Amino acid sequence: MFNSALGRACKRLLDANDSPWLLPLPPWCDSRDRQVRRIRRAGRAAMRRRLVAERGWGPVLASAALWPALALIKAGLDSPPGPPRARLLALFDTWWLQTAHNLRLDDQHRFRLDAPAQRRKARRIVTNGENKTLLEFLNRDTASRCIGDKLPFAEFCRHHGLPTVPLLSTCAGGAAPPEHLAPWPEADLFLKPAALWGGQGATILHFDSARRTWAAPGAPALTPDSLAAFARDHLHGAPWLLQPRLANSPDWAPFAPANGALATVRVVTGRLLPCGPVQLIGGVMRFPRSHSTVDNLCPGGLGADFDVATGRLHAARTLAPRSPFHTHHPDTGGALQGAIIPRWPEIAALALRAHVYVTDIPTLGWDVALPPCGPLLLETNPNWGVQLDIPLGDTLYIECLLQPAVTAGFPR
Repeated sequence: MFNSALGRACKRLLDANDSPWLLPLPPWCDSRDRQVRRIRRAGRAAMRRRLVAERGWGPVLASAALWPALALIKAGLDSPPGPPRARLLALFDTWWLQTAHNLRLDDQHRFRLDAPAQRRKARRIVTNGENKTLLEFLNRDTASRCIGDKLPFAEFCRHHGLPTVPLLSTCAGGAAPPEHLAPWPEADLFLKPAALWGGQGATILHFDSARRTWAAPGAPALTPDSLAAFARDHLHGAPWLLQPRLANSPDWAPFAPANGALATVRVVTGRLLPCGPVQLIGGVMRFPRSHSTVDNLCPGGLGADFDVATGRLHAARTLAPRSPFHTHHPDTGGALQGAIIPRWPEIAALALRAHVYVTDIPTLGWDVALPPCGPLLLETNPNWGVQLDIPLGDTLYIECLLQPAVTAGFPR
């Protein structure tokens, strides 16, 4: 029903509201479930404070009182076709997940809770909103939070000798003049905003060997002198940077179409103590499609969780509701499910090494590429998004976040 115009409008209206509180768990739940719920309550506390600051206590309390009824309406709108009894059971389960576990429809679709195996993991799920809100709060006063932007990140890698993509040109945005840091190679280049996310605005500049210029949509002949005007219009005045366009290593040929976008691995690391050893928490590998400029999941790329001990991939899927699982890449035919990420030990070691230099942020998401020269860091994300099918409650995330959250005074 959400596929209709009315259904989509209702979904946007209703799914923007959820309960600012979490119900307590029943007494038979194990200690791990309770740790996860404590972290989720920490995130909800931060979200609630923000809501109260924006709307006041009256609307927040009214929204909480109406939440069971709104959840029932949403469950009805999201009910899949089928026999009446099956639809009724699905409606009740969708409603229950919303009210008892505060998992919105988007969360239920993202984590594929319609699958029985995933449904049993509901108590271990930390939602994307809770995770990002909590990380944003915990990192608000950290000196290292600026490395989440691409320009400070490049300086961070240079300072610590970490392999990363070289910068050719940068610009602070607006009418600021660009700074050319290195000669442009006679090859394709990659222009991207310095602070946006999800691959927004990223553009390939194709090299024209005959004219010795670079071409992009709407700008058939770019040079170092004309790039600034093009970038200002294309990125609406946002800060930007220019880098060489990287190609995937032949080792990753099954994971990305030839001459296509760069495939990347998001490696999430964490510290159990501020000065303790850095450990792997989890991550997602992203697989670009033949029509895409980037591999991000938001524009429709595929992603798959993996086992951090071995680098073995799970089945891949998109973020679309009820997305099918892909055991093979739909464009290359390469096997995904069960494959081991090539050179995974090097990729994991690079992310762990990088986090050693960041002592004031408990957990970070590192984006790592594998061009022919070896693993490179692309960026890091202090407020990274959650994985696809592996709940954070089944990883070291709880241990890495519980103590910082308690120290910050959560939950309240």
